[in-house]
Amino acid sequence: MADKTETYKFSHNGRNYEVPSLKAIPTGVIRKTRKITDDTDKSFTILELVLGEDSPELAVIDSMTPQDFTDWLTGWTGGAPLGEASDS
Repeated sequence: MADKTETYKFSHNGRNYEVPSLKAIPTGVIRKTRKITDDTDKSFTILELVLGEDSPELAVIDSMTPQDFTDWLTGWTGGAPLGEASDS
């Protein structure tokens, strides 16, 4: 996992979690997903590559309602579309 300063912290159902921040995603992951045009598919592919299929964090994300996931994704990306930095 990324350095603690490069993580995104979130809570779900009263428990705290952290995942690599979008800014800490390795360039290779971005390269592997560069041709995916559907934002939902791109989001899940990035999460699967970074967290791993069996990670507890991905299991929590999988348990979210669509609205909870939308809110989570907005927080994780800082409101920026995937492929763009939130500070651009």
